[in-house]
Formats: sequence, C-alpha cells, structure tokens
Amino acid sequence: MIRLSDLIKFTQKISKKPEPPKVPTEDKKEGVAEKQEEKKTGQSYLKLAQAIREMNRKESEKEEPTYQVQISKAINKMKEDKGESSQIYEEAYNLIKDILDRVRNNESFDCQQVVLVIRKMVDQVCLGGHELLAITDRSSLENYLWCHSVNVSILSLLIGMTLGYNKSKLQELGIAAYLHDLGMIKIIELVETSKPLDENKFNEVKKHTNYSFNILNGFKDDVMQLAALVAHQNHERFDGSGYPDGIKGEDIHEYSQIVALADVYEAMTHPRPYRDRFFSHDGIKEILKRAAQFSSLAIKALIKRISLYPVSTWVKLNTDEVGKVVEVHEDYPLRPVVNVVFDINGRRLDEVKTIDLASQQSIYIKETVDLSRVAFKLDTSK
Repeated sequence: MIRLSDLIKFTQKISKKPEPPKVPTEDKKEGVAEKQEEKKTGQSYLKLAQAIREMNRKESEKEEPTYQVQISKAINKMKEDKGESSQIYEEAYNLIKDILDRVRNNESFDCQQVVLVIRKMVDQVCLGGHELLAITDRSSLENYLWCHSVNVSILSLLIGMTLGYNKSKLQELGIAAYLHDLGMIKIIELVETSKPLDENKFNEVKKHTNYSFNILNGFKDDVMQLAALVAHQNHERFDGSGYPDGIKGEDIHEYSQIVALADVYEAMTHPRPYRDRFFSHDGIKEILKRAAQFSSLAIKALIKRISLYPVSTWVKLNTDEVGKVVEVHEDYPLRPVVNVVFDINGRRLDEVKTIDLASQQSIYIKETVDLSRVAFKLDTSK
C-alpha cells in the first residue's frame, strides 16, 4: 500500500530535475568514439538514437505540468508486487482463452469479467507496469494468440499511461486492446501455418477485423461499441496503407492508433510459426523504418515507456561482461541499469555488479543476448 507521506517525500526528492549525463564534445570523441563508430553495432545504435531525436524535433509537444510529471515519476518508482502482477496476467490469460473458445463455438461471453480484469491491469500499470511488462515474454508458438491479446493490452496501457491518459480512458483502451483480435480465432488455421500466404489466403486473414467488429458490435454497451471500432481499425495505418478501409491520419481513432502500434511491436518481439522473434531494439528499429505508418506520439511513448532494452533483457556490454537489465530510464532508452552476472570469460560472478549506464558513459550495450543459445558458453553452474 502506498502511503501519502511516502509519495510526498518522493515527489519532493525529485522536484529538481537531475542533470542529464554529459555527452562528450566532438573534440573529446576523437580516438575512442571513432573506433566505436567503426563497429556495426555502435553505428546501428547511433542511427537509432538519431532517428528518435529527429522524431522529437519534428513533433512539437506541450510540456506536462511540473507537478504532474513529478507525481507520475513518483508513482512509477513505487514497487509493484511481482506475485500480484503474475496473478493478474494469469487471470487475463485464462479469461481470453475462455472467450476465444466461446467465440469459436459462436457463444457469447460476459463482458463484465473483461472490465474487472482490465481494471486490475490498469491499477498495476499505474504503479509502473514493469512487472507486467516482464511477464509478456512468456509467449510461445503454442499459446501466442492468447498471450498476444494480453500482451497488446499491457503495451497499449503503458503507451496510454505515458500519453497522460486518466484511469477512465485507460480502462476503455485496455478493454479495446484486450479484445481487438477476437476474429482471429475464425481463421486461426491460416495464421498458424509456417508457409507464406498467397494473396487469396492473405485476403482471408484480413477478414478477421470484420469478424472482430461483428462480434463486439453485438454488445450495446458504449465501451464495447468503442472496442468494436478499434478492432475494425487496428490494421489501418497512419499513411493510409492499411486495411480494411485504407483510412489515414486522424480519421483513425486514437485508441486504434495505439493498439495498431502495440499489436505490431508485440508480434515482432515474439515468435511466430514463420519466423523467429525480434529483440526489442530490433523491433523498435523496424518500427522506425516504417514510422510513417504509425502515430509519432505513440511511437515516442512506446520507446519512452518500455525502453529499447526492457527489464529482464540479457545484454552484453562493450566490456564483454553479460548482465540483465533491471531498471530502465525513460529519458535515456539506450542506457538502462544492468546487473552484471557473468565476467568477460563467461564465468558467473560471486557477487552481482550493478551498473547504471546513464552515469557510466564509457560503458554501453554492445548487443542483446539470447541466454538459451549461449548458455553453453557461460558458467551457469551456480
């Protein structure tokens, strides 16, 4: 439980905005920086950071009131309960599995159950959502449709939270995101194939947006009607290249813009029958390549909230040490806090070493690591 006194103390503590890490001047960069930029990985990160800065430059936004920023940061720093987050995820997973089974059999479902589980999810996201975000990594080829629905709702809520949505709007957004892919169960055999789809089969897959709309449009509740609209629009694109109607820009509902981005990012960063998963930063780079298709506000909110290296991501540093991301900085997505677990020779350290990359400019992330694929090279005996 969060005490008001603790919240006030924390707000006072962060009332003075910390100085950003000093960036070396061009003169000082000579030598070390030139060598780093010669590396493919370093060049990739540099281009990515430049793309983010360019997006910030083009999109002029009003600054949030100082008080609102302070309270938001204070709340986000409060520790979530890992067990409660896991319980909420399991509840959401089991419910969407039941709902999709009912939809497959042309049966109705209780939308009030959806309201209750999304309300719990919203409460956790308002505490930061880091634990919920970490759980989204459990998706597999066997359960991806169910996990996808839950994961997209979590990602959408995190984006909405970053955009300043109140609890009422978050509730609406969360419900819409959670139910956006109900129609997919009608064509599940097509999307589960490992073979590329021909034009006719892909046109059949596109019909899932209409199936989802028809299912949700059967409920006369205003929130469910809004969810039906989002389900119908979540494959529309900001530049008009989407489907089913090819609408663009602000003609797409703001919730649909968010769910569209969350849907694509979630699909990229989880395995599918026809491809391996993208790492988070690779998914972000791919989205930036297609930035014209999405709301720039939503893209910036996604990057700010989840970071390029989300909590629980394993990374290799330029020191060749391997560690796990344990905390992210919204203002510095390339520089999270890392718990170093393995030394440069792959030996497990007797004591974990914590490095805050935001304050250690000489150390940076060289690449992400799939621990399951490199475990044989690491000392995992302890």
